Amino acid sequence: MAPQVGQGIHRHAIMRLAAAWMVLSLLVGGAVFYVEVRKAEDLVLKKALDEAGAFAAHVRSGTDHHTVLKQKAVEYLKRHMVVIKLYRPDGREVLRAVAPGYESVEAQLTTHPHLSVRSNSVRHSSAFIQQRPLMHVLLPLSDRDGGQAGYFEGVYRVDDETIANIRNDVFGALALVVL
Repeated sequence: MAPQVGQGIHRHAIMRLAAAWMVLSLLVGGAVFYVEVRKAEDLVLKKALDEAGAFAAHVRSGTDHHTVLKQKAVEYLKRHMVVIKLYRPDGREVLRAVAPGYESVEAQLTTHPHLSVRSNSVRHSSAFIQQRPLMHVLLPLSDRDGGQAGYFEGVYRVDDETIANIRNDVFGALALVVL
């Protein structure tokens, strides 16, 4: 009988170790997933701000002719921005440009009212719209003298390569934790 009792203890210990490993994997995996998703959001925000900042540079350069800004907006809509809006410091809209097929996205911008609050800091919100990850950004624009020139609001469409890289990073980190 002694061998059976020993086998029962070993089986019980193995079951407890397996359960502890699973619980620990879930906890650490959840934390790693959270960190990886935040890193991905920061990456997308950086890309969106780079694109928005490049467009905003045209405003800072003194290019205030509406036709020139509209042409620049059309150029940026061919890249990753799908909605571009410019506002005066008092909040009045100066320019609106929307990429074809993204008109409904522009209509859904009103669902993020915290981004419509004008402030001196960058604001952003990420969302899945039309099954695509998008980053909605609002950034204040300063003129050449450092004064308030207005606001840039845009929606950045995350490209497929970036999505694939983010997915690989998240799943790779989770696989390392679980295994």
